[in-house]
Amino acid sequence: MSANHSGDAAREALRREHGVRLVREDEEGFAAAHLPAGVYGFTASPALESPLFCTRQYRNFEVHHTGAGIAVVGFVTPAEATQLMRADAGEAVTIVLHPDVEGDAATIVSIPYDRIGHHRQYLVRLTAAISIQVHATRQAASV
Repeated sequence: MSANHSGDAAREALRREHGVRLVREDEEGFAAAHLPAGVYGFTASPALESPLFCTRQYRNFEVHHTGAGIAVVGFVTPAEATQLMRADAGEAVTIVLHPDVEGDAATIVSIPYDRIGHHRQYLVRLTAAISIQVHATRQAASV
């Protein structure tokens, strides 16, 4: 999927595909698991229990709660997207997930939380991206 500089067009397309709406103000501050399916929001920390908000801030990750589960949305390089799509079931793929389009990382992906095996989490995130290990299934991530 081609993305513009900020990735907004790719985000909108993925939101339509997932059938999600922005969290309402009265839903803000809750983790995706505590919100109804069909919503998305933004968070500074992409951990599963992190609170979602309706206003996107600089370097915030987008999280979707679909009927199929909860996923973090971000951008990877074309090579990483290919790795995710071609990985054999059970294989672990390590990627660097960016909250926004950055350099070659312009391919949008949706990574279900139940496929994340390991990630680097910091008390204060000093970089724009996170390194995560994704366990492949028939479809580890939508690209």
